[in-house]
Amino acid sequence: MSPKEWKNGGYKEYSNEIIKQSKFAMKSKASFDNITPTIVKMKAIESYYIRNRGYNKNIEETWQKLQTWIYTNDIKSYKQMALHHDNPIITPLEDCQYIAIAVLDENEELKDLSLPTLDIPKGIYAKFSLSGKYGDVIKLIQWVYHYWLIDSGYETTTNPSYTIYHKNHFLSDDEEFVLDYYLPIKYV
Repeated sequence: MSPKEWKNGGYKEYSNEIIKQSKFAMKSKASFDNITPTIVKMKAIESYYIRNRGYNKNIEETWQKLQTWIYTNDIKSYKQMALHHDNPIITPLEDCQYIAIAVLDENEELKDLSLPTLDIPKGIYAKFSLSGKYGDVIKLIQWVYHYWLIDSGYETTTNPSYTIYHKNHFLSDDEEFVLDYYLPIKYV
């Protein structure tokens, strides 16, 4: 597609083709018309992580491994996050790098030091709060980039976007989530 075609809506067509790779996203009936983000300044976050290749249901296995590491270390207080190295509405889902993250609330002496650490960069973010089921997050990300961001007066930065889970659908029996999605932004 030519740059002119891309600019005149071709990016939405391309994105829709990627969304079609997820039967769960295709079933999503989520609406984002009533979501208004909060602009927040976030500190750098030190974390432990496990990387997953692909943005699909195999992420559940990665979260189970991270949960096992948390249990092994008897960690009582932590946050669950996901870092999106790739934008799942531009990068084919099987090629996306998704990172499951544990952020410890306190410095603890760990029994198992097998996981690598990652510092999530500080910055200004637009925070979108959402609850729903698997498949809704990809649709949210599509809406954020293709609708909200275009009309917002902001641009995204090179920092990756991330999610903070208050309830993680990959680890809950009802497969429902409550989360905040953070998009790095700058004023233009």
